Amino acid sequence: YFQKFKPLIPRTLNHLEERLDKRIFFRVNRQQIINLQYIEKIDPYFQGSLKVLLKGGCEIEISRRQTQKFRERLSL
Repeated sequence: YFQKFKPLIPRTLNHLEERLDKRIFFRVNRQQIINLQYIEKIDPYFQGSLKVLLKGGCEIEISRRQTQKFRERLSL
């Protein structure tokens, strides 16, 4: 939701996900893609999902749907 503003990148997240290097970036939920190199900490979260702390202090919840893929990707 941007109110009266336009998005900075006029593309969908799906489009960006396809173009980003899958070795470095991961789609954690419908709204966010993270850089795996910036993960500082991974914690268990609500109903089997995970919460990731990124460098800089940003906390991101990984959706339940993406949690299994994330675990496989990072061999957790």
